[in-house]
Amino acid sequence: EVVFSVADQGDPLSSQQQQKVFEKFYRATSKPGAAPAGSGLGLAICRITVENHGGQLWVESGPEGGNAFRFRLKRVSGPAAPPL
Repeated sequence: EVVFSVADQGDPLSSQQQQKVFEKFYRATSKPGAAPAGSGLGLAICRITVENHGGQLWVESGPEGGNAFRFRLKRVSGPAAPPL
């Protein structure tokens, strides 16, 4: 398996937000009453893509702040892809 990770230094997601953050059109906010940004589709598209490749996607939030978005894919052997 190969695990990829992208981390931020923002406010940590609550456990309730972590459960919803990969749903279509869900937009998390760090402050009550604040207008959320974005369309709420980016992480939903990531989840669908990773799952369609047999992988798993999740988020971990640190107590002092920041979130790590991680996904795991199976490693496959075969010819190397040509460089882009």
